[in-house]
Formats: sequence, C-alpha cells, structure tokens
Amino acid sequence: MTDRRPRLLVLTPSADMYGSDRSLLNALPELVDRFEVTLVSAAEGPTLAHAEKLGIETKVIADFALRRRYLSPLGVFRWLWETVRAMIALVRLHRRSHFDLVYVNTLAVSVLPLARLLLRRPTVVHVREGPRSPEWLPKVLVRLVRWSAGLVICNSAYTRSFVTGYEPALVDRCVVIHNGMDLPVPDA
Repeated sequence: MTDRRPRLLVLTPSADMYGSDRSLLNALPELVDRFEVTLVSAAEGPTLAHAEKLGIETKVIADFALRRRYLSPLGVFRWLWETVRAMIALVRLHRRSHFDLVYVNTLAVSVLPLARLLLRRPTVVHVREGPRSPEWLPKVLVRLVRWSAGLVICNSAYTRSFVTGYEPALVDRCVVIHNGMDLPVPDA
C-alpha cells in the first residue's frame, strides 16, 4: 500500500476572476500542500491558468453552473441537459482519479446533489452569496445544500444567517470562515 495525499475535487462555476474565484485562488496553495487537487470549472477563464501554475490539474466541463439564462421555462430543460452531461463527465473523472473529498466553491454549482449521490464522497460547500430572486431560487439552492453538504462554510455571519434562515437544520453544519484576502490600503 502506498501513502498518498488525499485527492480533492474542486468544483467552481466560473473562472473569470470574480470574488469567489479570487478567494479560491488564495486558498489553493494551502490545499495543494494537503491534497492532490483537481479543479473543474464550468467555463474557461484566467483562474484556470493561475491554478495550473500551482501544479493543479484543471478541467472544463460545461456547463454545470446555474445561470440566469436557465431561469426560464425553456431554460430549465437546457440546464437539466447540461447538468446530466456534466455529471456523466464528473463520474468518469472520479472513476479515473478516485477523489476523497469534494469542495464546491459557490451555491451556483448545480451538480451538487448529484455529485454527492453519484460520487459518494464527503462534500463541503462554500457559500459566499445569498441570491434573493427569483423568490423560489434561494429556497431551492439552500435545500440542495442541505441534501448534499456535510459541511457548509459561510464567508460571514450574514451568509450563515441566510443559509440557516432557509434551512434551520443546517445550523450544526455551518461554520463561518471569512475570506482571507489582502485588501488594498485606502489612500490617506
């Protein structure tokens, strides 16, 4: 038996250097020290090049993110189709890599419940935002987190209250870890 570092699958809905992407990039050096990391994004973008510089395997599997364009009656069918296609690709990747843990970078990762069901791995979800519209969306997203996540990381007490406000059963699974980012120094 060989000693190996645990394998971590990171799922992110974008790679465009938005706030969640930047927070993820700040965390990746620590994760690389502890895990063999594979970063899977739902879209191309500069985040992937930054991750590759850290020696991280990156993949693009389009499009497992919940996007506004899918929030229409016809869009839902396209979203379901894309989610199924992405899940098939993720299962194939898992069979090859045998991940030990799944880390989901934001609520917009639509394969979340399927990932836990099909990959059968502990799942951590990092919540950084609380969408309020359409009215049904936050309820659905937080319910998916309840079904899927063993641990929910919230970037603030406000975000934690958003999650637990919709799903009080998540209180014991939520922890607050503030984004560890250097902020610019204001001009004096």
